[in-house]
Amino acid sequence: MGGRRFTYMNSTGDKHNKLDRFLVSFNSIEAWPTLNVTTMPRVHYDHSAIILSALQHDFGPTPFRFFNSWLKDPGFEGVLRSGWAAGRFTEPIKSRPKFISSKFLKLPPYAIEYLEEPFSLAEVKSAIWACGPDRAPGPDGFSFAFLKQHWETIGGDFYHAVKHFEASRHIEKGCNSSFITLVLKVQDPITINDFRPISLIGCLYKTIAKILAERLKKVVHLVVSPTQTAFLKNRHILDGPLILNEVICWLKKNKKKAFTFKVDFEKAFDSLSWEFLDSIMQQMEFGAKWRIWIHGCLSSARVSVLVNGSTTKEFGMECGVRQGDPLSPFLFIIAAEGLHIALKEAEEKGIFKGLQLPNHGPVISHLQYADDVIFMGSWSSENVKNLIRILRCFELSSGLKINMSKSRLFGFGMQNCELEMVARSFNCLTSSLPFTYLGLPVGALMTRVSLWKPIIDKFQAKLSRWKASTLSFGGRLTLCKAVLSSLGSFYFSIYKAPIKVINSLERIRMRFFWGGCLESKKMAWIASDKILAAKEKRGLGVGSLKAQNLALLGKWWWRFRKQPDSI
Repeated sequence: MGGRRFTYMNSTGDKHNKLDRFLVSFNSIEAWPTLNVTTMPRVHYDHSAIILSALQHDFGPTPFRFFNSWLKDPGFEGVLRSGWAAGRFTEPIKSRPKFISSKFLKLPPYAIEYLEEPFSLAEVKSAIWACGPDRAPGPDGFSFAFLKQHWETIGGDFYHAVKHFEASRHIEKGCNSSFITLVLKVQDPITINDFRPISLIGCLYKTIAKILAERLKKVVHLVVSPTQTAFLKNRHILDGPLILNEVICWLKKNKKKAFTFKVDFEKAFDSLSWEFLDSIMQQMEFGAKWRIWIHGCLSSARVSVLVNGSTTKEFGMECGVRQGDPLSPFLFIIAAEGLHIALKEAEEKGIFKGLQLPNHGPVISHLQYADDVIFMGSWSSENVKNLIRILRCFELSSGLKINMSKSRLFGFGMQNCELEMVARSFNCLTSSLPFTYLGLPVGALMTRVSLWKPIIDKFQAKLSRWKASTLSFGGRLTLCKAVLSSLGSFYFSIYKAPIKVINSLERIRMRFFWGGCLESKKMAWIASDKILAAKEKRGLGVGSLKAQNLALLGKWWWRFRKQPDSI
């Protein structure tokens, strides 16, 4: 009910009640699904008038959207052929200081030529077929399922549109428009900050961006340092947590005085300076044609916000890369290489001191996974303050600002009061071990069962009782295998699980398989060993969690033997 919460108030104003209601039938609700009740202001009486309305709120025109179900209509092909043949965000700082260094890795000539090759028809088709057919459409309203099914009809014109971008190095107005929509960052959102904006991009631009991204993916590792492990071939997300765990273990064992600084970039993808990105690519010796292509992709972007399914007025962008754009991850790690170079130059000049590992090991000062960065250094208040100064200079050049309220400073081998005094000087909070880095607990004694509670809770949530009661044996078997392959593998890939944790997870799976839950146990008609056994051994192929854990840990041994320089 809109308007007031109550329809009655007595003369003294101390009693309120909801006395007045409308009585409607189910048929009325089916006929007018937008029925709503509004309470009018109370004027002369103790009751407020209520209005029953079937009018739908008008939030403005809704954009066109192609429905994949149309593809199943036998007459759609004819409609398409006849129709086709009939006719045819702002940046506050206007001038940023230049970031110049001779230490950037250079792109070799063969890579430059590869990036700037003409677009082929096979490359365009490969980019289209690599995109999911049922992804949410952009402003053009068309899905990739439409393009794939009717490629013979519209493929030639679509290819010419891509070639037009190659020649003109510019995307026509409307072809690079996108909708901004929000996705959840947390399970129970409360404020707007609990959502992440992503861009729904049209088919033409996404195809062009996909082609450029596939090319860039094959050569970007040549100019990105080993400290970055995101989106690169033969580099893994678990490298960072593994190295960090080993460093923390060494610091604690040898009682070294050191610090780690886990930073949070404020809207990192949205605030990246285009001028800074182009400067970095120029210093890495990317070709002029490639840089113009990238500038054309960024500068032609127009966005509008979806509000209740209707679009707001379009506006242009002056900085940032869109989340949802296939190019964005690779462009961001190229820009983030500037931070690595800044740290290395500061170390060489004695401005910042990283951690010198023993036995002629390397000096470690930072680990990067896209915008998840953690810094490490020997302890002194001046060393920490110099790091903050370096980050401030990097912010002025790149637009990437550190959110101090979400960043955390950790100390080793020192008093908490000393750590807090330094942290207060730049409005940062301190914290203690363990902490989470890239979704994994770091600096923790993982033999403790309590630290595995997130995995146990995820198993219980995924294999809930209502699913057990509504699924067949085959459905429950499939879900057991899906949980096995996804939920626990991230933890199992770096930590050996205690046997108590393994037994708890196996018990959850087996009780779910037989249709029960943790609170109620049902009869198991087959021994669990037979359910876990491989199909070749007349089992159901669910697999043992303990065996999976050991197999994933064994991959590290294989990697150290086969790729000794990969970490």
